[in-house]
Amino acid sequence: MMFMFRSLLAQDFELLLFRPQAAKVYGAGSLGTLKRVVMPVAAPSIYTGIRIAISNGWMALVGAELVVGKNGLGFLISQGQNNDSVSTIFVGIISIGVLGILIDTIVHRSEAILLPWHKKLSKAGSS
Repeated sequence: MMFMFRSLLAQDFELLLFRPQAAKVYGAGSLGTLKRVVMPVAAPSIYTGIRIAISNGWMALVGAELVVGKNGLGFLISQGQNNDSVSTIFVGIISIGVLGILIDTIVHRSEAILLPWHKKLSKAGSS
């Protein structure tokens, strides 16, 4: 919810001021305006916030496992360090990277599926 409000505040105020008024001229109610105008404008920023939050959470999880964990990838790296096992440390590091990329790819692909207009607009704007 917090991502939604922040992304709405970060959007161009002209878009959020004039598009809802135009939608109301065409007969859209408050819920229709929110669904068809405001959310499509804010959705790309919401997804960006979700991706940042997931990466920060992933870093915090691994960091906590390194410090006080009894299991997990951070604990595996810590055990590898204690046992002077470089291969165990690298297995942990590579696993963290692969899982992080996998999670980010899943979120990015879901964004491409759920927000197909954003991809089209991004390509058109870069030309």
